[in-house]
Amino acid sequence: MSRQYKQNDPAPRYHARNAALMLARMHGARALLGSATPSLETYYLARTGRYGLVTLTERYGAAPEPEIVLVDTKEMRRKRRMKFDALLSPQLREAIDGALAEADRRSSSATDAATRPSWSVARAATSRVALIAMSA
Repeated sequence: MSRQYKQNDPAPRYHARNAALMLARMHGARALLGSATPSLETYYLARTGRYGLVTLTERYGAAPEPEIVLVDTKEMRRKRRMKFDALLSPQLREAIDGALAEADRRSSSATDAATRPSWSVARAATSRVALIAMSA
């Protein structure tokens, strides 16, 4: 009796990158893998010549490099400035909360008009059908 895999099986049964590479090989095509952060396996295969490697020397649109802040979470836990089971440092949590608040402010001001629609209702005198129009 063959086992059928269902969508609720706990583990993925294939890696999308490997599936794409296999599909390209089956059709005699070349595969182009692009990533700013390739997996260690892919980077190793590119460095050893199994894959071709193209390195970009500048960021798109001359975007500035992101600021990197190193946080010693082990030390923060030791000094009880961070909960032992916390996944995010307080600095990262604050940065995420700030970014979400800023995104919320931007989206709410842009959609204020859409969230306050005006309704108009027209009903024919001899009909039980109403025409309802909404304008933003």
